[in-house]
This record gives sequence, C-alpha cells and structure tokens, in this order.
Amino acid sequence: MAKMDGVLVEIGARVRHARLVKGLTQESVAEAARVTAETVSRIERGVESNPTLKLLMDVGAAVGLEIHDLLEGDERHDTREKEKLAREFSRRLQRLGRREARIVRDVFLSLIELADKTEG
Repeated sequence: MAKMDGVLVEIGARVRHARLVKGLTQESVAEAARVTAETVSRIERGVESNPTLKLLMDVGAAVGLEIHDLLEGDERHDTREKEKLAREFSRRLQRLGRREARIVRDVFLSLIELADKTEG
C-alpha cells in the first residue's frame, strides 16, 4: 500500500500546484468538481483513501489538468509541456517579419546559453 500512498501524494501535489498557479481556492475547485472543500484538501494531501477515477477526473478538470497529467510522472509532463511551448513558440515566430524573428531567435539562443551555464 505504500507505493499507492506515494502515488496519491504525487497526484495531490499536482492538483495543489495547478490550483495555486491558477489562483484558485479549494472551495472554488470543490464547487467546480461538485465535491466538498474537505475532499479537495484530502486529495491535495494524498490522504483521500481510494479516490475514484471520476473524482480525480473532476478535480483535475477543475484545476485544468487531464487525467494523464495527474497520473504521469513529472518527466513526461515536463516533456509534453516543452513540446507544447515549442509549438506555440514556432507559431508565434512564423507571424513575425524576418528582422523580428532574428531578434527573437538571438534572444532565445542567449537565454538557452545562459541556462546551460547556470546548470553546469
């Protein structure tokens, strides 16, 4: 049961993070998911015993997460978010003129270089 407890804690952390990023209260999430604020609190703390798939889907939807966002590890979520960001960046870059696109590219590459230096 310890492994399942860990999974529930991870799911709860994802729900809480998404809720806070969106500036939502547990009460507003509860209302949107048609559950009590106490249920949302218990999910966020990973102590809701045997939450149903429907419950997780409803609470997840209330904070803007799909079920796969709740169940997958951070690495897959991060990869999917990076892919989404890359598509959005590409779409917006295509709308720019040649000069503006070069400026954005140069700034982007400088930021990547800076990030690489701070990682190493």
